[in-house]
Amino acid sequence: MKWVLIIVGGIVGLLVLLGGVGYYYLSKPIDPNSDIGQEYAKGYKASFVENCLGQANAAAADQTMKQQIQSACECGAEASYQELKDVPLTEQYSRLQEPDMQQKLGEIMQTCMQSAGLQ
Repeated sequence: MKWVLIIVGGIVGLLVLLGGVGYYYLSKPIDPNSDIGQEYAKGYKASFVENCLGQANAAAADQTMKQQIQSACECGAEASYQELKDVPLTEQYSRLQEPDMQQKLGEIMQTCMQSAGLQ
């Protein structure tokens, strides 16, 4: 019985250690020049564009408008990534819920829509 408690205690200690190390790395900004940073940027932008297109394509009347929406979404993905790239992953979601960040993202999308010829 004593060995079982020692083993369980060791496993719990290891999980706490791994959780602490994971939180330590997630609470720091990702270096955009590292391999992980570049993969994160690629995934963030792809997810942003997919979500943007999913919301906007229903309103698209023709192929030209769809191309303009695609361009605006890609522009928004790049600009919003630039805005958030120095924010640690653990803080990004809460940062996106703040009114000033929502306003900033709205301004970004408005600028991107104008440059794509949608406004």
